[in-house]
Amino acid sequence: MKSKHLIITVFAQLLFITNICAQEHLYLFNQVGYYPNAKKIITVKTNSPKKFKILSEDLSKVVLKGTTTDVGRWKYSEESYGTIDASSIKKGGKYIIELEGEQASYPFEIVENAGETSLLASIHAFYLHRCSSPILEKFDAKYARNGGHDDTKVLIHPSALRNGQDPSTTISAPKGWYDAGDYNKYIVNSGITTYSMLLAYEQYNITLDQLDYSIPKEESTLPHYLDQIKWNLDWMMNMQDPVDGGVYHKLTNANFDGFVMPDHAQKKPRYVIQKTTAAALDFSAVMSVAARTLGKFNKDLKQQYTSAAVAAYQWALENNNIIYDQNKLNEQYSPKITTGAYDDKYLADEFNWAAVELYILTGAEKYYEKVDWKKGKYNQVQSWSNVSYLPIYSLLLHQKELKTLPKADLNYVENIVLKKANALIKEYEQSPLKVSMGQLESDFVWGSNSVASNQGMLLLNAYTISKNKKYLEATIALSDYILGRNALDLCFLTGFGREYPMNPHHRLSSADGIKEPVPGFLIGGPQNNSNHDGCNYSSNLPATKYIDEECSYSTNEIAINWNASFVYMMSGINNYFNQKKK
Repeated sequence: MKSKHLIITVFAQLLFITNICAQEHLYLFNQVGYYPNAKKIITVKTNSPKKFKILSEDLSKVVLKGTTTDVGRWKYSEESYGTIDASSIKKGGKYIIELEGEQASYPFEIVENAGETSLLASIHAFYLHRCSSPILEKFDAKYARNGGHDDTKVLIHPSALRNGQDPSTTISAPKGWYDAGDYNKYIVNSGITTYSMLLAYEQYNITLDQLDYSIPKEESTLPHYLDQIKWNLDWMMNMQDPVDGGVYHKLTNANFDGFVMPDHAQKKPRYVIQKTTAAALDFSAVMSVAARTLGKFNKDLKQQYTSAAVAAYQWALENNNIIYDQNKLNEQYSPKITTGAYDDKYLADEFNWAAVELYILTGAEKYYEKVDWKKGKYNQVQSWSNVSYLPIYSLLLHQKELKTLPKADLNYVENIVLKKANALIKEYEQSPLKVSMGQLESDFVWGSNSVASNQGMLLLNAYTISKNKKYLEATIALSDYILGRNALDLCFLTGFGREYPMNPHHRLSSADGIKEPVPGFLIGGPQNNSNHDGCNYSSNLPATKYIDEECSYSTNEIAINWNASFVYMMSGINNYFNQKKK
């Protein structure tokens, strides 16, 4: 009887593989694995409640049975889903789901270290994205490559020259991480990226220090994780003009490189472009955080970062509305620049962020006096263009050190976080997909998967404030969504799960001659807000407008800020469910 069941199951799975339309996949679950003691939601496509069984992988034992609950239609995919709560199963192993009248599922897994491998890979991806460095076989035999873009002689674009400065002047600004699918580097996006990585360490350093990294270590005084981040901080530091404290907006080619490897793409001139207020403020905030994190291990770094943060903030106060407008720049200067703009036009949130981080670092009230919490935009979670929540996370983390912080302000910002968290919880509980994505229709924008992990970041901070387990459960649900329990039945992290993107809009993955994409990268994800990439999409719905093709930079690109939000969320989840015992 056992072998008969196994034959049927194998046949069903082979039949399942032939169904290439991801929307027709019946069982949606975390394809990487569930923690034994965490909430375990499985979603099935059904129009009505149906009986189910969960069996051991060999089909010899029924470990759970019941009826799907909360059946409803999810407007973002226009499909009907029901819920199986498998939280009562805590024993590690692989399991099969059988829905009444339907074929059996692929196996899902419960495993002690469920999130550790994806967390480690998403951190390692930053190493694989290093600029100005080869990737050594010692640290990654499969994705080793030559270095490219030394960036030791970078021209100052006419938009960035000081009065009277020689136009042939160059600066040296090596290192950093390639920003996304392209080979350029942008301070504004690097700001939220580096902050998210640093905040993860401040809050979850025990977990992050216990990981086994395959990344070279340069600074002996720093923990391995922070040493990795220093590679990007080194580049950012060189983007500050030492004369006036201003910060160049980006380091870039005039136009995007083709789909070639970095060592074949480094012949074009590279430029630093216009100093902007947003760049200076993001830089100041990040350097303040770096001073308090890396500075605990290295006093010289603390002094360097603090001086840089103060100088950049002062420049921003004196130049408080220099907005990056690439079209306008191209009307005035040559060569024309056509790479990513990161043209943030609302700067009140950046001013708050930089002022709060300097206040935490120095204790000087003159910085906090500049803060106006009412100018933040708190409806949507953080993104590169909206950093309103970032100073709140820092303030709540360091509140006990801030002797002059008004109690009323602390209560005010706590309520801001909890209000948004409660809205996300409400969506999570009523959603047929059991996920907070879709609390706002604008959740499905360019980089929607980063919206999901940034919601996780907010919910984890809400959990820290309140210890309400619902916030943690909703965060777990978001990680499930990213790792496979979504309308596309796709793990959005390259190299993970049963099915993951194979053709991201990513020069390294395209040009390296390796079939599999560079692993550990979170792709942007489905969205129907802005799709001008010329690809042919089979769906126009927010949660299913996606295509696994290189052309789709609007749904299938990678970006360091998206990865950083995933690193943060998975660091928090691992901290609560998989911290190794010392």
